[in-house]
Amino acid sequence: MIRIVGKSHQGKREHNEDFVIADESLGLALVADGMGGRSAGEVASKLAAAVIQEHLRQSDNLLDAILAAHREIIAAANDGRGKPGMATTVAAVKMQSSSYMISWVGDSRVYLWNGELLQLTRDHSYVQALIAQGKLAMEDADQNARRNLVTQALGIEELKSLDVKVIKGELGGGERLLICSDGLNDELGNIGIAKILSE
Repeated sequence: MIRIVGKSHQGKREHNEDFVIADESLGLALVADGMGGRSAGEVASKLAAAVIQEHLRQSDNLLDAILAAHREIIAAANDGRGKPGMATTVAAVKMQSSSYMISWVGDSRVYLWNGELLQLTRDHSYVQALIAQGKLAMEDADQNARRNLVTQALGIEELKSLDVKVIKGELGGGERLLICSDGLNDELGNIGIAKILSE
């Protein structure tokens, strides 16, 4: 049996631009972290979540659902349902029995917990690009002044350049997936997250 739970907290900010879905009937767990300031970020994250959820009611294609959300956010910004420049990161997991499919855009993450914490996704971020190029050591990433600069998000990229990844896998006994925005991993770090999951 799949059990999905979710919670969102505004943290130190004046308002919450994140949106969470924990839909056991669809096997869908999702975090969208809105960008673009008050009201705009909230609109983008909520719209992305709603479009992805609705799309998955018709089809199991998570990649298509995320691309549909990207197009809808751009349309909403252009027709007045949102604001120009609004965008959101997203990390989503679609479960079917013990099989999972993960897709993401931006720096919201999916981790696997099996007694150890393993980051399954790779941030679409300036810092991650530097790490991939060998220009920045992983241990220095948290101190980089541009660590929160994303290179991709739903709503701000041309569709042809949006690089949506998909990961598939199977959960073993006792294993869990954790989906979070950068608000959690920035605050706790991997060590803090692992400590909580171990308890």
